[in-house]
Amino acid sequence: MKRITGLVLVMGAIMVGIGPNIAPFLDGLSLLFVALFLIGGLLFSDAHIGVALRGVFSADADHGELTEASAAWRQARSYVLAGGTIGTMIGLVVIANNLDTTDWSTVGAALSIGFMTLFQAVVLAFGVCLPCEHYVNSRIRRHAGA
Repeated sequence: MKRITGLVLVMGAIMVGIGPNIAPFLDGLSLLFVALFLIGGLLFSDAHIGVALRGVFSADADHGELTEASAAWRQARSYVLAGGTIGTMIGLVVIANNLDTTDWSTVGAALSIGFMTLFQAVVLAFGVCLPCEHYVNSRIRRHAGA
C-alpha cells in the first residue's frame, strides 16, 4: 500500500505542476519512442524484464532474482534517459532543418517532441525505475538479514 501511495504522490506532484495544461503532455509518439528504446535496450542487453517485474511485484522472489531485478531496473533507468536524450536530439535536428521555413508550426512540433521525450524519460527514470530499484534493493537487504 505504501508503494502505491508513493506512486500516486509522485504522479500527483507532476499533475499539480502541469495544472490545466495537460493536453500538450499527452504525446503518445514521444512516450512510444521512449518505451521502445527502453524495451529494445533491455532486450539487447539480455536483461530479464519478467524478473525485474517479479522483483517488485512477487512476494516469493529469491535472492538471485532480486539481484538480477535490481540490475535490470538500473539498466532501465539508463536506457530511458538515453532514449529521452536521443529523442531531444532528434527534435533539435528537425528544428535546425526547418529554421529557414516560414511554417513555424513545424518548428513548434519538433520542439514539443524533443522536450516531451526528455520529460517523459525523466519521469519514468526517476519516478518509476529508481524507486523500483531502491525497493528491490531493500528487499535484498531484508532477504539477506532473514
